[in-house]
Amino acid sequence: MKKVLLCAAFIAASFTSIAQIGVGTTSPKASAALDIESTTKGLLLPRLTAAQRDAIVSPVAGLAVYCIDCASGELSFFNGSNWSGVSETPQSTVASDANGGTFTFLNHNLGADTSLDPHTPVKGLNGDYYQWGKNAPGATVDGLIGNWGDQGGTTANGNWSSSKGSQDPCPAGYRVPSSAEWTLVNDHNTVSRTGTWADNATNFGTALHYGSIASPKLLTLPAAGYRGDTDGALSSRSYVGHYWTSTEKDNSKAYYLHFGSNYVNMPDNQDRVFGFSVRCIAE
Repeated sequence: MKKVLLCAAFIAASFTSIAQIGVGTTSPKASAALDIESTTKGLLLPRLTAAQRDAIVSPVAGLAVYCIDCASGELSFFNGSNWSGVSETPQSTVASDANGGTFTFLNHNLGADTSLDPHTPVKGLNGDYYQWGKNAPGATVDGLIGNWGDQGGTTANGNWSSSKGSQDPCPAGYRVPSSAEWTLVNDHNTVSRTGTWADNATNFGTALHYGSIASPKLLTLPAAGYRGDTDGALSSRSYVGHYWTSTEKDNSKAYYLHFGSNYVNMPDNQDRVFGFSVRCIAE
């Protein structure tokens, strides 16, 4: 009889372990089929290239892998009909006041190669050039997109705002920073610089760095120059950085962060049809 009872207990325990598994814990949460607890290690998903992921036969909805050659690395989930990605979002956090407050920015300019080290200025970090109030760039690092001044949208008041305007080009959860926010960044962080600061269309090694201390660098802004108001011609690459804010001056001008080899002007203002860089701040 004892053998029968022991056998029954073993079978019951087996079914329990199959229904609910704890790793690093003997008391898995009631709602979890698998409960993993650790303060020193993580969960490692299968690491596949995009081609290997796409070759999986009849993936079930909810299947997850890590795509090793997707932009910036990417968690991929099968939603029942196709793979959708959850990209890594590298961020930079800098001081916003003297009392421990912070701002969080994306690590890269809009249009930049987000797989690159954001603090080592190279061509891929320059990103795109936006006319104020438009949700699509007018030019890339290499040239114009279509006809300058005809990129869709308008430069009307309200397109960009501190509450994320209707034409804000930043991804979900981010927006174009206000003039006041850029001013606080400049007031409460140490400034350092990299590069020659000589006007040169093929020099991509110049940048301004912000941080509570000069090193390590926390927020790096390439000196990408700007695009002219009439024809979108490139000007002053590696010599200045022009970064739009969401703050309007009047019906035709807006404020921007303007820096060079020995100055930071905040705020300056300029006609909205110029093409400047954009760095997004978390909402």
